[in-house]
Amino acid sequence: MKKQNGLRLWMVAGVIVFSAAFSGVRAAGPWPEKPVRIVVPFIAGGGTDIHARIVADELGKIFGQQFLIQNMPGGTAQVGYGYVAKAPSDGYTFVMGTGGITILPSLYTKLPFHPLKDFQPVSQLVRIQNVMVVHPSLPAKTLKEFIALAKANPGKITYASTGVGNPPHLAGELLKTMAGIDIYHVAYKADNAVMPDLIGGRLEMFISPLAVALPFIEAKRLRAIAVTAKTRAASMPDVPTMDEAGLKGYEITSWYGILAPAGIPQDVIERMNGALLKIVAMPGVREKFAQNGSEPTGTSVDAFRKIIEDNLKNFAKIIEASGAKPLD
Repeated sequence: MKKQNGLRLWMVAGVIVFSAAFSGVRAAGPWPEKPVRIVVPFIAGGGTDIHARIVADELGKIFGQQFLIQNMPGGTAQVGYGYVAKAPSDGYTFVMGTGGITILPSLYTKLPFHPLKDFQPVSQLVRIQNVMVVHPSLPAKTLKEFIALAKANPGKITYASTGVGNPPHLAGELLKTMAGIDIYHVAYKADNAVMPDLIGGRLEMFISPLAVALPFIEAKRLRAIAVTAKTRAASMPDVPTMDEAGLKGYEITSWYGILAPAGIPQDVIERMNGALLKIVAMPGVREKFAQNGSEPTGTSVDAFRKIIEDNLKNFAKIIEASGAKPLD
């Protein structure tokens, strides 16, 4: 009898341990039971924010719960990313990430998070087409003319970025390296913060997300020089790629996608991924994305992780070739 009782106790203990371990990878109850927060690590109104709000609206309809956008800019997006990396892994905090998160580890020696170790990829949403734009007063209508002007005026032409280590900065540094020119970098907090100074003529050039620059290009307040992907933008078929315009092999693209703190319950990841794929397939959403210069590209969790891994390697090579030095 004692032996049987001991066996029963061992079996009960085993069930308890198994249940505890299993509960660690699943949500504690029906999810979501309260509003869910999506952090945008940039100020409101930029490309990341625009796409996040489109997605949050549809997520709210699917799950019958609010998905709230919280803008947390600062520190080249490190404030927002750092907050989410340390947030509870309960499925109530996500971040709308960009390709810039895969650049930061190669530029900062004391980065308080790692894109893969501290985050769980959920789904890439779109690929971003970027466009090199200049103020109309600049006497350069082509990339070759811009390069010639920069070589004749070393250090005098200013170009903007959304902070050290973000894609616009790296795109500018790659242009400098490949073209052999010296242009002056001015960092801002977000892409839409650049526009008043660029349109006002206080800056000369910006390699901008197409979503942000397109309205000003169409209004002829900015001049498009070239796009940075391998293919031309559907919304601007007459604008060449950087490769076509003379810089062979130049390519810088980015993306927006949803990430969560590492350790998020597996069922929440699966439900979020499924919902995001459904959203990206909606004709109305695809149209909104296209209007904002982005290409819908919903992915599986594993495919998104592979994209991040590849970006980390590729951007590290580009940064090394550009001569950019790691920052503390």
